[in-house]
Amino acid sequence: PFYFAASYLYHGELYAGEQPHLQQNVNEWYEKTDHKASKKDIDSLLNATPPTLFFNEPKSLANENSLMRYLLQPGQKELYEYMHLSKKTEQLTATPDPWDEQRYPKQPVNNVINELKKLRSASNDPFIQLRTAFQLIRLLNLNAQTKEAENIYDNWVAPVKSKSWVKAAALYQIALNYSGPHRDHLLSKVFDLGGYNRTMCIVR
Repeated sequence: PFYFAASYLYHGELYAGEQPHLQQNVNEWYEKTDHKASKKDIDSLLNATPPTLFFNEPKSLANENSLMRYLLQPGQKELYEYMHLSKKTEQLTATPDPWDEQRYPKQPVNNVINELKKLRSASNDPFIQLRTAFQLIRLLNLNAQTKEAENIYDNWVAPVKSKSWVKAAALYQIALNYSGPHRDHLLSKVFDLGGYNRTMCIVR
């Protein structure tokens, strides 16, 4: 029989509640660039620029976007590489398999996982380290490698002293790997941290 899931087709509606992490992310990038990129441009590049445009038209983007100009400066190679990998992650996670029939692990996902691990290993920047760990957790979950995702959370995210939304977002990803009371417990912790998917913590 044909399976129809309205929650899949209208997934965006489940996130209709407030999402303060979007603005917090913009603010964190604003501080990271020492205010050299405008918040409007940061929001545009992070949340409104398709990965294909980022990959194919960097110079055109730089002409109109101050964050892109910042990333293309010679001294920002690691930050640019992180953004490039985050766009790859966005591209991979934006097209899940609604039937869950794909076999895992998937090589394209493995390739980006390895690139993220390499960047995190090479970087001494806490901003990049925390975010690469979060992107790794997302992709490892996507690749059905949930145990490794949890190990990365335990070693690279949980011990970090930070008020960034990324910590709550990473824990949320871990919670999705469980069911029953343990999931509820983890989601309650995400809710208490605040700033990330509080609506979904209740819905789930």
